[in-house]
Amino acid sequence: MKIINNNKKLVLFTSIVLIFGFVLGYVYADNIIQIVVDGNTISAPEAFIKNGSTYVPIRAVSEALGLPVKWDGNISTVYIGKVPNGLDLVTDLKPFKVDEAKNYLLNDSNNSISIAGTKYNHGYRSDYMYIGDNIYYMDGEFYWNLGGKYKTLTFSTGVPDNAYTYGSYASSYRCSVDGDGNSIGTYHVSTSDGLKTYTVDVTGVKILKIAGDVPIINPRVN
Repeated sequence: MKIINNNKKLVLFTSIVLIFGFVLGYVYADNIIQIVVDGNTISAPEAFIKNGSTYVPIRAVSEALGLPVKWDGNISTVYIGKVPNGLDLVTDLKPFKVDEAKNYLLNDSNNSISIAGTKYNHGYRSDYMYIGDNIYYMDGEFYWNLGGKYKTLTFSTGVPDNAYTYGSYASSYRCSVDGDGNSIGTYHVSTSDGLKTYTVDVTGVKILKIAGDVPIINPRVN
């Protein structure tokens, strides 16, 4: 099994324990019960002592350092930090903050959204309210901690088939991308566009924000 670690601050090396088909990662730490990462004490109730050694979970330490952890069962590899083919912003690296977006996750057939007649269930959507038989989508905001580790953001978006599109609303749907509080791009979509895919340069961005009144489909960073 390989362990990929891209953060030099994780100076305690790693051993992986396989138990009943589940993968449990532990950082080896001699005689340490309390875990302090960059001055912050983190909770790790799974920590235990065995044969004079203390074991704490990789995930607890890595996430305290702002590093996602991903297990790839196909090649028996635990990734800490960057993954060679990028990170999925739905499953691998989730938003640390969400505004105006209750029940926002599109993740199954019962919580999907239709654009140009095709259903999508991997991404996010904002809150909404009904106007007659149609839906008015509000501005949702999603924030991720990229830590300056990625170069490109790719996502798709479009106007949902049930969206309110009368008058000025027909062409006013939009999505914006900010990096560290600065605008990177604003993208306007209309019902005639269908699903559109965008690639955005996020080189050096630590805090990524995607906002707007259209869904965010298949967001990914590389």
